[in-house]
Amino acid sequence: MIFGAGASYDSADLEMSHPEVSTSGNLRWRPPLAKQLFDPARHNFNEAVANTQQMIPILGRLRRAARDEEALEDVLEKLEAEAGAYPPRHRQLLGVRVYLQRIIAECGTRWRELANGVTHYDELIDEVERWRQQNTGGRVLYVTFNYDAMLEDAVSLAYGWRPLSLDDYVEHQHFAVLKLHGSVDWGRLTDLRATATDMTRLLWDRAGAYNLGDFIFGSQGVGLYNNEIGVVPAIAVPIANKREFECPADHLQLLHSAIEQATKVITVGWRGAERHFLKLWGRRNDQLDLYVVSGSKEAAEETNGNLHAGGLRSNRVEHGEGGFGHFLGSGELRRFLDRPARPRA
Repeated sequence: MIFGAGASYDSADLEMSHPEVSTSGNLRWRPPLAKQLFDPARHNFNEAVANTQQMIPILGRLRRAARDEEALEDVLEKLEAEAGAYPPRHRQLLGVRVYLQRIIAECGTRWRELANGVTHYDELIDEVERWRQQNTGGRVLYVTFNYDAMLEDAVSLAYGWRPLSLDDYVEHQHFAVLKLHGSVDWGRLTDLRATATDMTRLLWDRAGAYNLGDFIFGSQGVGLYNNEIGVVPAIAVPIANKREFECPADHLQLLHSAIEQATKVITVGWRGAERHFLKLWGRRNDQLDLYVVSGSKEAAEETNGNLHAGGLRSNRVEHGEGGFGHFLGSGELRRFLDRPARPRA
């Protein structure tokens, strides 16, 4: 299972679960798509900007990227490329990470609360677990490019599981959860050492001048870990041509192994634009069954084209229009899961 921003965006039907809050005012808590990440119409996003003023010099460029339909990822990539010759960019992009961590954490929590805890993730994972027990008895890999914790919340409900460390994401015998671009509650340790009084200021002032190290669970913001170590958010800035993942090495080792063994792949709300991820699929010499869930036929065809060009080859491709909720309500998920996979070539 591969989830993109569209999955969290379309993760709940408020009209069904909580009709009285299904108003435009509450939509400010809806998990944003990439082009909505810096939406000035959401006052909660503006509050996050006010608390992350380091990013203000580049905010106009980021907002125009969405307004003018220029890919936000392209703008962020240009800004990152400028950091070598213009060091203030490092501080500004660290501000973007802190800002994203705050708004995505807040939206994920509030959106699930507005839905009375009922999301499409819950139904999907329950159905996948039914299929796993009745048909394979193996292991399911949930891969998400989202920073929010909505997937973990649903997995927790299905399995009575709650991660307390990063090892917990990959050690369960029935499933693994891989967050390839980081998470709202992860941090990266730095090689900067200082007292609590000085650490936050130094992390901002020396952004780009210290090395990033291990990942830790349960961290938020820029600050201090274990009384002396600097820590920053483990959030991958959404640039067009990512070269690295933002997760522990053992998570990536599991991903490599799972790609070799997979026979069925379902994508939900994912455009398939992460080329560094798709390259891993190009190493397979055979094909698999693929189901692409998108909001429209055009979006599904775009995703499939990106996957094919990137190296994820399929012998049977199916599209589901109408988004996450329609995919579940139509029974397409159960039909796709229960149908035997075609033999590997």
